[in-house]
Amino acid sequence: SLHCDRENPYIQWQNSPFYVNKSNREWKDSEGKPRRGAVSAFGMSGTNVHLVLESYPREVQAVNGALPSYLLALSAKTEAALTEKMADLIAFLESPEGQEADLLEISYTLLQGRQHFRHRWAMVVQGREDALYALKQAINKEQAPNLFQGQVPPSFTGQTAIIKYIADLLEQSHVSRKDSQQYQESLMALAAMYCQGYEMDWAALFAGTDPQSLHMPTYPFARNAYWIAEKEREMPLSSRQKGDLPSEEAVQPDRKQTEVIQQESSGQRVLTPLTAADTWSSEPKAKPEAIPLTSLERDKAGKGKHQLSRDVRDIEQVLASMLREILELDQDTVDRDTPFIEMGMDSIVGVEWIQAVNERYQTSLTANSIYEYPNIRQFAALLSPDTPARAEEISDARSNLAPSVAPAPKPSDQPAADSMEAVQAFLVTSLAEALSMDQADIDLDGELVELGLDSIIGVEWIQAINERYGVELTANSIYEYPHLREFAAFLHDQLSQQMEVPLHLQKLIQGVQDGEIDIEQADQLLRRGGIRT
Repeated sequence: SLHCDRENPYIQWQNSPFYVNKSNREWKDSEGKPRRGAVSAFGMSGTNVHLVLESYPREVQAVNGALPSYLLALSAKTEAALTEKMADLIAFLESPEGQEADLLEISYTLLQGRQHFRHRWAMVVQGREDALYALKQAINKEQAPNLFQGQVPPSFTGQTAIIKYIADLLEQSHVSRKDSQQYQESLMALAAMYCQGYEMDWAALFAGTDPQSLHMPTYPFARNAYWIAEKEREMPLSSRQKGDLPSEEAVQPDRKQTEVIQQESSGQRVLTPLTAADTWSSEPKAKPEAIPLTSLERDKAGKGKHQLSRDVRDIEQVLASMLREILELDQDTVDRDTPFIEMGMDSIVGVEWIQAVNERYQTSLTANSIYEYPNIRQFAALLSPDTPARAEEISDARSNLAPSVAPAPKPSDQPAADSMEAVQAFLVTSLAEALSMDQADIDLDGELVELGLDSIIGVEWIQAINERYGVELTANSIYEYPHLREFAAFLHDQLSQQMEVPLHLQKLIQGVQDGEIDIEQADQLLRRGGIRT
């Protein structure tokens, strides 16, 4: 037991069949009686579970006759994991326990006692040595008539005629055992269709044999480590060690050593006169030459944008109004001191609300701000430009209201941004980054939900796509096109429609000045390229 230093003195352990196990030791049978143990678990919410376990009575019995051939199958979620399962099966067959196991029970355990995933492999063999040889062939990527491998498409449903054919094969399998050649051909047909993705009632294959499940290697989970890198913090100058400071020679190599002024009287400190390196000049730096700029009228270029307010009370009113709108609440139900969660805000609505706040106040807040500043009053203080922590960020946001127009890259310097291959590559890269996965683990034919994309990460991923391509997709697109390849085709079609009419640079600038095109949209179009001059 974990963290048990002293046993409960009110329980008479000596007069009971129980004892508290405090160390890792072998649990042996006692006088032929089954081993029984109890496990208790207690949750933070008060939920508790008490489980009584009893050992499985392994009864070695002779199998009703040897079969002419055996079907052994493996599956995994990735190709690398499938190869590792092959190696584990080789190790098991070569172990003393595996050498004593019957090949029929091995087949039964792999087929009937395992969940079957997309990456599949199967073999039809006649004995243990045959199985070992076939496994080593598969690991070396060798082909053989009795080896089968396939990857099941995510949307695989199968054909009705083949499903009926499989059921007939399984039902007649016990009859065909009398003919070794016919039985082997039946198993090979089942193995081929298994690797295509068909699900089967494997119990029918073992009718009349009564095999038992074996203790065999299970799924080889990935051993990836995702440690959070500790960021180096800038220490104040006063708290740095002397060895971390630059030497005098490094700061001022030509400076002469200053003489130390010694004070004759006792108890006084030794002072060192200030040098040029220790002083700061109050003279202003020379300004760069003025650059002529064409100012944009804020009422046009910022059409639809809202001016920032320095009054915290005004911000509170705006936030309350936005909150009522997104939560569909009455005016009386929104209180400045009531937590957002109590008013009905969840993680998904919170992401949408933060987007609206960022758009209105030109900030870059994240959804975590809702939990750090959990009500309107605290959140408004966060947004106030008078708050020291926000002054610099809002100043930067205002300075970014005017677009920084850079020349579009030359067509020869960039790939075709809207090609299907480029769209697929970006989606794979961005999705792997959003899910903290390796790009090699992102399957174009995989389902987005099965890859780990939930509603919250989905919103962030859609934001990255919109920012990259200048589109306005919603999170619902993930569910309308649930597979990555389908989603890539949908996005490619959207981009193709946008690029049908080429945009001229002069018209783009004029549209921004007239307020017809948003500044952020214009910047995204420039970054994508395809603008005619």
